[in-house]
Amino acid sequence: MFESEFREGLDPKKVTQSMSRKGNCWDSAVAENFFKILKSETG
Repeated sequence: MFESEFREGLDPKKVTQSMSRKGNCWDSAVAENFFKILKSETG
């Protein structure tokens, strides 16, 4: 799936894509850690 198709699929669902600044891998570290823990605890 191409990026533009992905973004077009988000619009009807009222979902906003969140992207970090280029070269800053720590922007989403908290959210990624949360979902890692949630995934490990649920299954």
